[in-house]
Amino acid sequence: MAGIRLAIPSRPSAITRGSLVPAARGFALSLVPAARGLALSLGLDWAEIALRTSAADALQVALLPIVLILLCEALVFRGYLHRNLLTALPA
Repeated sequence: MAGIRLAIPSRPSAITRGSLVPAARGFALSLVPAARGLALSLGLDWAEIALRTSAADALQVALLPIVLILLCEALVFRGYLHRNLLTALPA
């Protein structure tokens, strides 16, 4: 019986400048539709932006989801999941 063989490296690859360029490009390209939607909403008076708190509090609230998502990605998926895959599917 022929099975599927997955090529899983023994350790995760290091983050290099070459691997960050496509990620940065993807992030920048995802800002394009977001900016267009924001401009349309503000231009048609569907929404308004009003800062009713301090800038430090607003920055904390904006950065919290980013930090939590990066933390979950780094710890759970790259560590825990990778270790379990290596255990379940030895090379």
